[in-house]
Amino acid sequence: MRSGRFAILEHRTSEAVHWDLLLDWGDVLRAWSLAQPPEPGRTIAAIMLPDHRKLYLDYEGPISGDRGEVAQWDYGTFTLLDDTDRSLLVELAGGKLSGRVELSSDVKQEWLLKLEG
Repeated sequence: MRSGRFAILEHRTSEAVHWDLLLDWGDVLRAWSLAQPPEPGRTIAAIMLPDHRKLYLDYEGPISGDRGEVAQWDYGTFTLLDDTDRSLLVELAGGKLSGRVELSSDVKQEWLLKLEG
């Protein structure tokens, strides 16, 4: 069973703010962009991003290429409960968030994140 660290970064740009969910996945971080921070019982849209470098688990500050700046919104550990082509179920143990998080996608690869609550 896979387990590791996670982080949720608040990512501010000149145009908007979003939150990046990062899961430690060996040599890389699996990543999703969230339009709002996760809340128990709420389902929110999530955009799967390309894998990120592991340094972002602990990084806060400006992003190169004038892409804004990030600050840690939450961090902790996760345990992988299930992983298929279209869904991922993890148990988070963080400072703000604890519980099961399901990421699922439809045939169009549009992802949703739901934190049990």
